[in-house]
Amino acid sequence: MAFAAFKTLALTLIFWSVLGLVFLLWTMPFLLGFAAVYRSGRGDLWAMRLFRRLIVLVPIGILVIGGAVYLRTVPSYDGPWEQEVTVTQKLDAENMTAVEFSSFGYLKGIKATVYGREITLDEHVPFKRIEMPLEMNWMREELLSTPLEEKVAEILVHLKLRLDFERAPFTVNLRLKSDRPFSVDRANVKYQHKKNRATIRWAHCPGQSLVPELDVWLPNGANLDAEIAATFLEVPVLASCKGKYIHFINRAEIKRKVKLLGRI
Repeated sequence: MAFAAFKTLALTLIFWSVLGLVFLLWTMPFLLGFAAVYRSGRGDLWAMRLFRRLIVLVPIGILVIGGAVYLRTVPSYDGPWEQEVTVTQKLDAENMTAVEFSSFGYLKGIKATVYGREITLDEHVPFKRIEMPLEMNWMREELLSTPLEEKVAEILVHLKLRLDFERAPFTVNLRLKSDRPFSVDRANVKYQHKKNRATIRWAHCPGQSLVPELDVWLPNGANLDAEIAATFLEVPVLASCKGKYIHFINRAEIKRKVKLLGRI
């Protein structure tokens, strides 16, 4: 008991010492700036001189004590900290379905029931994938590509990709990847481009039909593929998850790979 008390006291002293050092380093630039303004001031800074008198401590003390009394009446949050675990029902690019558990901490003490299957997680791992059949083919894609102009070493292609969803997506990511560097000449959506990749992101429920169009300059003989990832707030199967001090977030995700252009 004595050792435990000493250990707790030592940790407390270390904590407050570090906190005081951080506060000192944080306030030091402001104190030095205050001193520099006072020393370099040409006139009589009467407003600053007032703070050199002891009488100023009275209103400051009243404000501090009054603020402490007011904060004493405000209810504080003292609930237990909850671990956040994301439960994702996923259809991957290989057309395999699974339920994935992920967290920043260990997946311990979790009991889940999905599709009538009972799952118990009590491992020192932050990620767990369990394959199981799920009906969640909610996305359809349609590709239309038209050559516009051809030069000696490259070709300009108009790409039109139509994405239709049976359920409203929460976010959608579209990534174009090529084995050769390419450039985007024109697009009807915002994108981020770097060498042989271009990324388009839709967030906050963009709608159930998306039609991105891009004019792309590609080297002759280059390949161009698309990776689509859609996240949904709805899930195909209601998962019942339980765990002490654990907050569960349910999501569904569909990934798809599409061949846009082969050998040109």
